[in-house]
Amino acid sequence: MPGLRVAKATENDVELTRDFLQTCETFWDNRNPFSLRHLESDWETWDDEDEDKKELLTIRRNLADEEGIEERFIDNRLVVYEFIKFKYKKADNKWGRVIMAADLLIDNCCDPTESHLAFYPAFEMLHVSPEQ
Repeated sequence: MPGLRVAKATENDVELTRDFLQTCETFWDNRNPFSLRHLESDWETWDDEDEDKKELLTIRRNLADEEGIEERFIDNRLVVYEFIKFKYKKADNKWGRVIMAADLLIDNCCDPTESHLAFYPAFEMLHVSPEQ
């Protein structure tokens, strides 16, 4: 029985992910927040105990306070933008390590002849018990 298999990321997968995240970094650091269009606002229908919904409501409340208007007049695109920026900032300076770790592990520990995550056969031999 071969066990659970996870698809192995290709070098192209890693590079595309790296490029995407670097683009996001540039976008969130430099983009005009008023240029966002067509963002969904269905977050208001989420469960009231959802932590993300609580954060979105806090953001909306803060924006309303800053503008001196009622929350119902806040554009949901601004709320979503601030929320995505908040989420990104939590991951900032971490995603590079994640990509690097995945890249290094795949390059140095995985069998290059397999299309899924599998150790080099030599690594698997290290985990065979002496009784076998």
